[in-house]
Amino acid sequence: MIRCFVGIPMPEEYRKKLKSLSDMLGCGLKSAMAWTRPETWHLTLKFIGEIPKPDVPGVQQALSDVQFGKFLFQAGGCGCFPDRKRPRVLWKGVRKGALECRELAGQVEDALAPLGIERDSRDFSPHLTLGRVKRLREDDWEGSVFTCANSAWPAFQVTEFVLWKSDLTPQGAVHTPLQTYPLY
Repeated sequence: MIRCFVGIPMPEEYRKKLKSLSDMLGCGLKSAMAWTRPETWHLTLKFIGEIPKPDVPGVQQALSDVQFGKFLFQAGGCGCFPDRKRPRVLWKGVRKGALECRELAGQVEDALAPLGIERDSRDFSPHLTLGRVKRLREDDWEGSVFTCANSAWPAFQVTEFVLWKSDLTPQGAVHTPLQTYPLY
């Protein structure tokens, strides 16, 4: 079995900003956090989950049928799931390109559904995971945390999406690209 997902990779500039932001926020938080590692940072379009290794070529072929144009992406704003009173996941929002991310995620879902890969039951909400709260303590989420994370980041052109294999290790997930799909 291979654990897979489809996503948009983040440019080096974003990975550097993530590292700076997580270092800055991590110093002032009482809550225990598991920060996203910059080298694995991406926007998930579809979490596929575990699939048999022989099914991977079919998934790769189905995704190659997705036709989508390049688009401008810019991160901005922030929030958390499920809500600001009980944060479990801290995320960076999408200022530009949210509609395109939703449409691309829908096309990925449509391409994979004939293979028996179930559609997500929740509406797609494009975001970049900054970190996960492991142990919640009293922190100034509304003030310092969301103020620091709220700024807009530079825009960049999304030119591809990727099918990744995700191996879980004690040090965190290791993502290996299985195939890259260029946008036209």
